[in-house]
Amino acid sequence: MALDVGTGSGILALELAGKGWSVIATDLSKEAVENAVENVEEAGLRGRVEFVRADLLQFLREGVKIDLIVFNAPYLPSQEPVGDTYTYSWHGGSKGGEAIERLIGIIEEKGLEVGEILLTYSTLSHIEEGISRLRRMGYKVETIDEKPDFFHKILLLRAAKPTIKQSRGKT
Repeated sequence: MALDVGTGSGILALELAGKGWSVIATDLSKEAVENAVENVEEAGLRGRVEFVRADLLQFLREGVKIDLIVFNAPYLPSQEPVGDTYTYSWHGGSKGGEAIERLIGIIEEKGLEVGEILLTYSTLSHIEEGISRLRRMGYKVETIDEKPDFFHKILLLRAAKPTIKQSRGKT
């Protein structure tokens, strides 16, 4: 199972469903969820994607197993108050990584068993504590892609739990 957190238009949920994943797509915004549902229905993938209006992972029970979380997080730092749905899409709090920090905190607090997490963030974001926390939780963390964007770079971070290789030889 894959989770697309902060689905927005549903583009990542569409991509995952198109590759055969069963997806739960979440967003805090009612309008975003409605838009994502329309896009998934247009693509003929409604049976592969479930939608939940929720704040990050708050709706999950403790200890749930999740193969993959993708989160195109709001990552730009701002001191301005969040005033509308559009602002939620980019406003990452005063440090720029507050939604990422909250997501990591929920994973840890609920004891979620997540195999892999893909996060976008900006070089303007301060997510060092989140990265350290992921490492303490047993994840291998690496930046796997970056793209220049005006005055900063957008980075794709991968956090994965190492898997234990099974012996294929005779014992």
